[in-house]
Amino acid sequence: MLLKYLKELIKKLGIVKFSLYIILLIIIYFFYGLLPYFIITIVDLIIASNFNKEFYLYLVLMMLSFTAMPLLRFPNNYFLQLIRKYSKYVLW
Repeated sequence: MLLKYLKELIKKLGIVKFSLYIILLIIIYFFYGLLPYFIITIVDLIIASNFNKEFYLYLVLMMLSFTAMPLLRFPNNYFLQLIRKYSKYVLW
């Protein structure tokens, strides 16, 4: 019963759209998980006074990691609304 409901819901959402959403989640949480590594590396480079291309690369990656979670709010909200909408169609 539950598997049938989930299959029908994913079919209504669209397999491509659902797959892209899952891939986006994996990428964003991957960047968010690497945030402590970026911070430690940046601090080490600052202590060594080594401001080269590597430093700026880690700085940009750290900024992307900080903005990852707020950027995830839009796709999460969008998919929750789609699931809510299509769940009504599937259940009724």
